[in-house]
Amino acid sequence: MSTTDPRAAVDPVRRAHLLEAADAVTRLQAQMDQEIRAEYGELDRDTEVEGAATRRMADMLRELADTPAPEQPASTSAPTMPRTPFDPDDPASYYEVEIDEEGPVVYSECCRDRIGAPTARQFHEALGRWLAIQPGGAL
Repeated sequence: MSTTDPRAAVDPVRRAHLLEAADAVTRLQAQMDQEIRAEYGELDRDTEVEGAATRRMADMLRELADTPAPEQPASTSAPTMPRTPFDPDDPASYYEVEIDEEGPVVYSECCRDRIGAPTARQFHEALGRWLAIQPGGAL
C-alpha cells in the first residue's frame, strides 16, 4: 500500500484557481441572496433552489481542487485520424486530421484548412446523428 499523500500530485496553480473560483461563486451567491432579502424580505423558492445548486457547484470545485488534474495527451499535434485515402487506388488522394493548440486541421493531398470550433462541433453532432441511424446503431 502506498504511503504517498494523494494530494502530492495536485498542481498548486490549478488548485489555487479552482479554490478562487469556488470562493467567487460562493461570494456572489451570498451577495445575491443578501440583495434579494433586502428588497423582498426573504428568498423565494426558485432563488433558494438556485442558491443550493450554486453552493453544490462551489463544493464540487473545492473537491476538484484537491484531486490531481486529468492526464493530458503527450502531444496535441499528433494526428488524431491517420492518413485515409479518398481513392484506395490512388495513394496521392488522401486526408488526415490533426489537432493542435488552435484546434482541428484537415490536410488533403492539395492543401490544409483549419476548422473552427463551431464547425467542428456541428460536424461532430451531424456525424453522431448519422451514425445513430446506421444499421446496428451508434458505435
